[in-house]
Amino acid sequence: MPDKKQKKKQSPLSSRGVMKRKIRFDSFEAQRVVERCYDRVKYAMFSASVILHVISDNNEADELNSIINDTINTALKDMEKAKIQFQTVLDDAGIEEMLDYTEAKSYTFEIDSPKLSQYIKAINTLDDLVKMIDTAWMNGEIDDEVKKDACRSWQKRLINMSVKIVKVERKVRNAIHESGKSTDEVETELESFEQEESKSEESTCVAA
Repeated sequence: MPDKKQKKKQSPLSSRGVMKRKIRFDSFEAQRVVERCYDRVKYAMFSASVILHVISDNNEADELNSIINDTINTALKDMEKAKIQFQTVLDDAGIEEMLDYTEAKSYTFEIDSPKLSQYIKAINTLDDLVKMIDTAWMNGEIDDEVKKDACRSWQKRLINMSVKIVKVERKVRNAIHESGKSTDEVETELESFEQEESKSEESTCVAA
């Protein structure tokens, strides 16, 4: 049982609600996005949804959130269009069964902001799209070059989207921090957040 009489003052961010989801990604491309970028994007999303609303006026946070929403929604819309195209290829060839994958991986995500759910949805959509591309290729409906270019370009799209989210959030947060708007209490919360964030710095979320 947790001890309610804790002598050490807890960080304002030491406990927050999360929604746990276990998701399997079959494709290498989706796995690569998760392993390169997820940790960094997770902190950027939490900052955009929670931290920046605390340390700044809502206008700055809302502008950032609008950029993030537009970036993810555009990627989702484009991937859905591509899925329709490849589904047409599969349907025209009478292909119904998708491929199995030799190295599928399951990940448990602790989702702490609605935007993170959208980001995971984008990776899931990438996984579905790549599986359709792979299935069309394996059945001889597209050639090697088309398959390679399609998988590579969509993986690159998601990685570059992730980098954009991380960079724009950091830029806005640094500008707010340097403006001196935040109070001592808020600075304590921000410091706690950045200590958590620093644990994810080893991830290689850089433009592809």
